[in-house]
Amino acid sequence: MSTADIDSKMAEQDSGNVRALPFGGLFLFTLLSVADLSLTWFLLTEGGGRFIESNPIAAAWLSSYGWAGLVVYKILGLLLVATVVILISLRRPRTGKRLLTFAIVALTAVTLYSYYLLVNLF
Repeated sequence: MSTADIDSKMAEQDSGNVRALPFGGLFLFTLLSVADLSLTWFLLTEGGGRFIESNPIAAAWLSSYGWAGLVVYKILGLLLVATVVILISLRRPRTGKRLLTFAIVALTAVTLYSYYLLVNLF
């Protein structure tokens, strides 16, 4: 087997890994993150003090650094999930997709709860 054959096989494997990345799921996770942040902002600013940030880490960022800090916290969380999912997906695409599915379901539940609060308590 020549060096060219080995390089060709490695290139095929690398391009296959890129195709295995769950870009659609990552986009959905990003949209849900934006929706979660938007609903959180609306409930906390327009809720007349009836709502609090229930995530203690996010609440600490919000109280220490304001809304800019909460945005940074949310972006860091998004980047952490995306990085872990991508790194796992490069080696084990099915495991990466399962992990991302779990993250999407969890964030969907949080977002739907915020939406429920918005619709039923305003």
